[in-house]
Amino acid sequence: MDVQDELLTHVEGRALVITLNCPDKGNAATDAMAGALARALDSAHEQADFVLLHGAGEDFCMGRRAGGGGGPPAGPLEALDARTRFDVVFDCYGAFRRAQVPVVGIVRGRAHGFGAALAALCDITIASDDARFAVPEMRHRILPTMVASAFAGRVSPKGLLYMLYSTEEIDAERALAFGLVSEIASANALDATVATLVERLLASPREALIGLKDFARVSASMDHEAMVAYARNLHATVNTSSSLRR
Repeated sequence: MDVQDELLTHVEGRALVITLNCPDKGNAATDAMAGALARALDSAHEQADFVLLHGAGEDFCMGRRAGGGGGPPAGPLEALDARTRFDVVFDCYGAFRRAQVPVVGIVRGRAHGFGAALAALCDITIASDDARFAVPEMRHRILPTMVASAFAGRVSPKGLLYMLYSTEEIDAERALAFGLVSEIASANALDATVATLVERLLASPREALIGLKDFARVSASMDHEAMVAYARNLHATVNTSSSLRR
């Protein structure tokens, strides 16, 4: 199956809908899918005001696919080669943070490894009450610093280390407590919960959606004084735009 079939994108009103579309493989991602996802997020603002990301079928994403760029190398690698081999994944994670519009994740079923990282990286993540999250890398003798870099600033330090060290699968309630997800809905009410959030996003002017995402992205690396100064400038700039003065 070609990457265009495994990662589907379409514009629906003001939303860019991205679907991980290999349900027979638990939506486990190849490197090509990770690259395509990064490109879709980098250009999302050119065609939409927010992004909806979900997985087809029963699971959100079961990690990275063996034989699809996600498995161990065929032979030993030099350190520099090993470092750059996984840049496509780090770049995909970075695309969530640098996206100019908010990204909403919709999680059903299992989100393991790469999938758990994507759930954490979304600006808002709504999970079904049957969702399950895990980072199993340590069981496979893999240091999980890729996922750790995605969790940083999103998941509580205690939650981050528990998930990485224990490798245990956690339920949606614990994921909410750890900061991995924003809201839980029953499986039957998940679509309605997402629709309510979409209505609220649609009621917000584009300038406000982009301005808030910009503040969330940039302020994380600022000291308090600089953060307040940036908030003041954004507040003055965005709130005087014509769309907010109607």
